[in-house]
Amino acid sequence: MSNRLSTSHATRIATRSEEAFSLVEVVIAVFVVSFCLVAVLGLLPIGMKSNNDSSSQTAAAGLAMAIASDLRAAPVTNIPVTSSNYGLTIPVAGGGASTRTFYLSEDGTTTASATALNSRYQATVTITPPASGLKSATAARILLSWPPGASPTNATSFESVIYLNRN
Repeated sequence: MSNRLSTSHATRIATRSEEAFSLVEVVIAVFVVSFCLVAVLGLLPIGMKSNNDSSSQTAAAGLAMAIASDLRAAPVTNIPVTSSNYGLTIPVAGGGASTRTFYLSEDGTTTASATALNSRYQATVTITPPASGLKSATAARILLSWPPGASPTNATSFESVIYLNRN
């Protein structure tokens, strides 16, 4: 009887050691998992910056559309006219180009300066009328850059050019 028990006990011990993980295997598995986690965590800041840049560009595109809509809503006259929301002067045909720089918050309202707490974008709008006597479109270049007041080499920007039928 005792011989039978010892054989059975030896078989169970052998079976357990064959089914278990060795310490070396566990260490290798932990190393592989930690290496993968470090790689994924290293990509996290890059993804967050990309997401932030994308959000800023989307907001800038929306603001450019708002400025373009403001220009299109201005009445067509034979004298220079000022747009209602952003105060942009639209010169008449044959007149000189008009350029205005102003600062915007994220929701599109104008701010006092580049250093105002809620300033997020710098908008530069250049409006070029056609030559006198020509029936062609008035060109408007809308350039939004951020952060406001930054030099052009250090700023991110969004540019749009629209043409207005002012005939």
